[in-house]
Formats: sequence, C-alpha cells, structure tokens
Amino acid sequence: MTTATETIESVGRRIGQAMAKDTIADNLPREWTGLTAEDVDQIPGGMDHDEVERLAQDAYDDAIELAEVTAVLLSHGEMFHGGTPADIAQDWIDHDFDADEVDSWCEVGCWDASTAAEFRDAGLSPRQAKEAADKLDDQEDERPTYDAIYRACNADLRAQAIIDAAKD
Repeated sequence: MTTATETIESVGRRIGQAMAKDTIADNLPREWTGLTAEDVDQIPGGMDHDEVERLAQDAYDDAIELAEVTAVLLSHGEMFHGGTPADIAQDWIDHDFDADEVDSWCEVGCWDASTAAEFRDAGLSPRQAKEAADKLDDQEDERPTYDAIYRACNADLRAQAIIDAAKD
C-alpha cells in the first residue's frame, strides 16, 4: 500500500522528471510551478496542502538537480558517465557536488565523484589537483599512458599522492 508521502513524492518526481527532459535539452532549468488541479486530486484527504506542496517541490528540485548533473556528464562524454549517466550523476550528488562543481572536476579529467570528494575535502580545487597531478606526471621517468588524475579515479594511484604533491 502506498503511503501519502510516497504518493506526494511520486507526483513531485513525475513533474520534475518531465521538466528535467527540457532541462537536459536546453540546459535552462525550469522553476517550480506548483501542483496542478490533477495533482491535487491525487492527494489523500486530510493532508496539509502546504506540506504536500513542500514535499512535491523537494522531489521536483531533486529531479532537476539530477537532470543538470546528468547533462554535464553527457556533455563531457562516456568516460565521465560510463554509459549510466543518471546513476553516475546521483553519485556526484551524493558526494555533495552541484552541476557547476561537477563540470569543474570533469574539465580537469576527474571522472570519479569519490576521488573528487577526496581532493575537495583535502582543500584542493580542481585546478590545484590538476597542477599537482601534472607535477607527479612530470616526475615520472617516462610519461604515463594516463595522467595522475585518471589513475587516481581508476584506483591505480592513491588520491593522497596527488594531495601530498599539492602540499609540496
């Protein structure tokens, strides 16, 4: 049996997903327009309309955020989304990144949310992480096939090595 909260969240998610299709298409997020009469008819009796509106808007906002991050990942190519852009986008969101931050990390070749979070939590910006990674690569006898950020994302190099290089 579906609870009232699940119904409300489903309505908000449905509205958000419909709007998110447009967001991905033209990268212009839409504003919350409120519940329609049809949506209100689905609300179980006795529920506070303001609470329903808040829950639906939260679900809508989550769907828009997912669409924006997904659009960023799609714009950077399959290396950054691995063929499952919405799942990877959710991972970035779960690591507390917004679309602009994801874009900045992707720009320096960081395709893994947990690696980017490790850099961020150590106080590094994407630019600082890239400079430190380049410094590590320059110290190699032969230029590696993949740069240090790629290797850290792939768990072939500890992210801490890049963090340490940034502090030197």
